[in-house]
Amino acid sequence: MLLHRRKFCEYGCGQVGKYLFKNDKWYCSKKKNTCPTIKKKLRESKLGSKNPQFGKSSWNKGLTKETDERVNGNANSTSKGLSGRTKETHDYIRRTAEKLTGRTKETHAGVRRIAEKLTGRTKETYKYLKVAAEKGSKTRTGRTKETHEYLKIIAEKNSKWMKNGGAVYATSFVTKEGRRKQAEKISGVNHPHWNSNREQVFAPYTDEFSMNAPKVRKRDNYNCNLCFKTGRTIHHIDENKKDSRMENLVSLCRRCHMSIHKKDKGIWTIFYQPYLQAIAEERVI
Repeated sequence: MLLHRRKFCEYGCGQVGKYLFKNDKWYCSKKKNTCPTIKKKLRESKLGSKNPQFGKSSWNKGLTKETDERVNGNANSTSKGLSGRTKETHDYIRRTAEKLTGRTKETHAGVRRIAEKLTGRTKETYKYLKVAAEKGSKTRTGRTKETHEYLKIIAEKNSKWMKNGGAVYATSFVTKEGRRKQAEKISGVNHPHWNSNREQVFAPYTDEFSMNAPKVRKRDNYNCNLCFKTGRTIHHIDENKKDSRMENLVSLCRRCHMSIHKKDKGIWTIFYQPYLQAIAEERVI
């Protein structure tokens, strides 16, 4: 029996040959393009200006299915070929799904390389992401499910999925620790409706307020002092419920009253001071 002595790979990669071909030579892989050294050389030969397509724009740039027959034909053929394919009905998709299942950056070098390459990229530091974000913002601005058919289909699918157990499935990933952290993020001063003057906000109204509220409504002709529509809500300008003097009360509608409480309170105190001072001097009741 003739024994072949294993030699180094004839591709020139420096590895020990694993496969003996019919030409009586050893190689590290069955195909030339799968050799690590050959793959690296091919990749480097296509980088930057070495690439024959460097500086050239693709033939289909700016073309759509509606404006170009070739793009429309390619889209239709691709759609027909892929339509209805699932891992239950198509062997290739099933093999690919099985191959990719369980891959993480801890267990797979390829996933780890991609993760390291993409880590830290933002639209501020990476030009491609900035262009993509601006382009996406322009194309998606103003789109709603009422005006755009695709968003309508997605909304219906999501709604159907949530009703058929999707909501339970989604919440199953939320842990008690996650709920606690989320509660801490929006509690206290971090809450959007937090008011540091809590004692005054929830303080009870005084008897003086009950006496002066009807007079203030009559003084302001039952109109809002901001939008001049009908307004019967009485607002404390300095938001001190204990100070229910006529000079500190003003009539507002509900909408304006809510907007005032969401904005800087000091602005409204300055805004109303000359008006209320004039009312106090004239004693218009």
